[in-house]
Amino acid sequence: MADTDAPKEKGSKKLVYIIVGIVVILLIISGIAFYLLSARPKTKEETKTATPVATPNYDGVYTGSAPVAEGLSNATVTVSKNQITGSGTYLGAYNSQIALTITGSVDTSGKVSGSFSGSGAVEGTSVSGNGTYSGAIVGNSMNVSYTATGSGGGSSETHSASIVLTKK
Repeated sequence: MADTDAPKEKGSKKLVYIIVGIVVILLIISGIAFYLLSARPKTKEETKTATPVATPNYDGVYTGSAPVAEGLSNATVTVSKNQITGSGTYLGAYNSQIALTITGSVDTSGKVSGSFSGSGAVEGTSVSGNGTYSGAIVGNSMNVSYTATGSGGGSSETHSASIVLTKK
């Protein structure tokens, strides 16, 4: 009996060695594959980072005048943190020169919009001027169109025109 068991034992040992060898080879291949996959260069999509967008800075003092008989004759505004504040003069009813307060805003693309108003008196008659404007800052120029209404002594007048303010 011992003679017949010996070949089975040798065959079993060979089979175990073969299985262990296959398992070792599979582990080596798996390790190499894992290493290669984890060490691969990143794709464009994986390396893409957010690029900060530069916000235009429109801050500064803009001033200008327009040759009008009636309407907004001059303005000086300050842009700071996308807000517009300033003053101007409205030529209106009864040859009045009404001091205006100007307010507004600038968006990130340079579009401007806002309003202005003021009041006063000429020879005892109350006069006022107010209106709205819109336009854009391009380079060092603020180009605006406006509609204004002036009133005094029971009458009113409306003017639409434009004015260009240049950055100092």
